[in-house]
Amino acid sequence: MNNGVPTRYSLTNALKHLPIVIVAFAVVTILVLIAFDSLSLIKRGSLYILPAVLLLLVYFQRRKIGVVRIVSLTVLIKLNNGLFARLTGLNILVQLISIIAVVLYPQQRPVLYFVFIIMAVIITIIQIMSVTRDDKSKRAIIIIETMALALNIMLCETLRYPLYFGTTDPIYHMSYISSVINLGHTSNFLADYEHFPLYQIFGASGVLTTGLDIKVIYFLLFSLSFIVTVPLVYLLVSKLTKDMQLSLFAMLLFGLSSEVLFAGMNGTVRAIAFVLLLFIIYLLITRRGNPIKTVLVIVFGIALTLTHPTTTVQGIMILTVLYIAERVFNKQARNFTFSYILFLVLINLSYWLYAADFVLARLSTVVTSFSELSALPDLSSIEKSLSASLIGGIEQAIIAFLAIVGIMSLANRAGEKDGYLLKPLIWFTLFGLLLYLDTPLQYLAYIFLTARLPLMVAPFIFLAVAEGLLTIVSKRATKNNCNRPASSFIPALTTSLILVLFGLSSVLGLANSTDRDFSSVLGAENRRYFIESEIFAFNFVAESLSENDHVVYSDWQSQRYLSGLLDLNSTSVYSNVQNGVNEQQQVYVLRDLEALEKGQLRFLDFPENAGRAVGIIVPTDELFNNGFVHYSKIYVNSSTSVYVKT
Repeated sequence: MNNGVPTRYSLTNALKHLPIVIVAFAVVTILVLIAFDSLSLIKRGSLYILPAVLLLLVYFQRRKIGVVRIVSLTVLIKLNNGLFARLTGLNILVQLISIIAVVLYPQQRPVLYFVFIIMAVIITIIQIMSVTRDDKSKRAIIIIETMALALNIMLCETLRYPLYFGTTDPIYHMSYISSVINLGHTSNFLADYEHFPLYQIFGASGVLTTGLDIKVIYFLLFSLSFIVTVPLVYLLVSKLTKDMQLSLFAMLLFGLSSEVLFAGMNGTVRAIAFVLLLFIIYLLITRRGNPIKTVLVIVFGIALTLTHPTTTVQGIMILTVLYIAERVFNKQARNFTFSYILFLVLINLSYWLYAADFVLARLSTVVTSFSELSALPDLSSIEKSLSASLIGGIEQAIIAFLAIVGIMSLANRAGEKDGYLLKPLIWFTLFGLLLYLDTPLQYLAYIFLTARLPLMVAPFIFLAVAEGLLTIVSKRATKNNCNRPASSFIPALTTSLILVLFGLSSVLGLANSTDRDFSSVLGAENRRYFIESEIFAFNFVAESLSENDHVVYSDWQSQRYLSGLLDLNSTSVYSNVQNGVNEQQQVYVLRDLEALEKGQLRFLDFPENAGRAVGIIVPTDELFNNGFVHYSKIYVNSSTSVYVKT
C-alpha cells in the first residue's frame, strides 16, 4: 500500500530519462544564446559537453546506475588503527607546513601551499575510504580534519592581507560593528540593518570580549561560526541516508566547494543567515519527539528573522518547496510542516509591520526591479564580469555529471527502508541543481537577488554529488556484483583524481585566488584585497581634505572603502567619474598598480531606463585616455595616485 506515494519503480522510471531531458535543455539553451548573439557564453558552457556525453552513454547503454551502488560496501581501503593514526599525524603536519609556507611568502600564497593542500585532501580521502559504520572516533577525526582544511583555506586568504574585502560587503559590516561598539547600541548608522542587527551585535560582542582588532575578529569569528556548516552537512546526510561513508564524502565536497569557501571568507550576513537556515532544516528533520529541538527550531527561526530579511524570505521559499515535495512524493515524511512555515511567515510579517519604513523602501526597490526587466544589462557585461574560467568550469562539470548520476542512484535507494526521507529531496535536488550550476538563470540575479541561492541548496547538491562519486567508485571496486572490492588501488585513485580536480578548481577559482596571477588562463580579475600602500592613500585623502567641500571619484572597490570605513562623499559611477560635479572640488583616487597589472578596474553605471546601477569593467587604456589623470597630482606612492581638480 503506497497511500498515493510514488513507488520506487515509478520514481526510478521517471528519472531514467533524465539524461535526455538534460541534453534537450542544453540544446534549447544554446539556441537561446545564439539568438542573443552570445557566443562567448556558449564557449563558457562548453565544459558541460563532456558530462552530457557521459550521461548519454549511460542512458543508451541502459545501465542501472543505482543497482551498482552497494551501500554495504563501506570499506574500500583497509587501514589498521596504527596506520590511520599515522595518517592523522601526517595530515596535521601537512596543514601546519602549508600555513608556514603562507607566513614565509607574505606577497601571495606560494605554489607549495597548494601542493600541501592537495596532500591533505588525498590523506582525508584515504581515511574516509577506510572508515566503517562502527568507527565513531575515526569519523570524528575526519570531521575535524575537514573543518581544519576549510578553515586553513579561508583564513590563509583573509588574515594575511592588510584588508581582504571579498564582495566589499565586509567593509561596510566592519563599519557597522564599529558603530555598535562606539555607541553601545544600534542606530540608524546601520542603514538597512538597523532593524535586523543580530549579526552586528554578535560581531561587536566578539570584539569587546576578545579585545582583538576588528579586522582580525571579523574574519576569525565569522569564519569559525560559518565552519559549523561542515559537520551539520555530515549530520544531515547521515540522517537522510544512514550511510556514513557517503556522509563524509558529502561533507568533504561541501567544505571544498568554491561557493562555501567564498562565503566563509566573506563571513557576511547572508553567510551567517545560511548557518541559521541549515540548523533549522536539520532540526526539522531530526526533531520528531524531541521537545528541546522543537524549542531550538523556534529560536533559530526568530534569530533568522532578526539577521537578514532577504535570506529569510528565500529560506521560507525553500522550506515551502521542500514541504510541497514531501506532500507530493511521500506523505510519510512530515518534516517540513505547514505549521512551522506559517510560524515563520507570521513572525516575519509581524516584525516587518514594526519596521514598516524599511519594508516599504524594500518593496519599492522590488517593484522598481520588476519594472526594469526590459532594461537589464546586456549579456556582454555579464560575460565580462563573470570572466569565462576553465578552472571554474571544471568544478561545475564535475558537479553536473556526478549530481545527475547521484540523483539516479538515490532514486533506486529511495525504495529501501527509511528511504522515504530521500524521495522528496531527490526532486528538490533536481530543482536546486538549476540554481547551483552556472547557467543563464543566473542572469536574473540582477532582478531577483538570487546570488545567495546556490549556497542555500549546496548541502543537497553535494549529497547527490557524493552519491554519484561513490556509485562510480563502487562500480569500479566490485567484480561480478560481489560485495567485495576487486582492488583498493582503483577506487582510491579514481576518487583522489576526481576530488583533487574538484578541489583545485574550487580553491584556484577566480573569486578565491586573486592573489595569484592566473590571467593568462582564467582572464583578468581584480584583487579581492587592498595592499598597505592603497590603504595609506585612502587615509591620506580622509586626513587631508575637509569632508564638506569635495567629492571623491574612484573605482567601485576603492569607493566602498572610502565611503564605508572613512565616511567620505565618494562615487564610482563611471559617468560621474568622467564628467565630474562642477560645483564641488573633485578628488580622483586611481589605483595605478592594480589597473596596470589587471588591465582593468571595476566601476558602476546606469543602463538606459534602469533605476539601479550595475557593475561595469573599464579597461586601463580607457581610464588613462579619458582625462581621468590630467589634473594636479597631490599624492603618489608605489600603487596609488591622488589627483585634484578645483
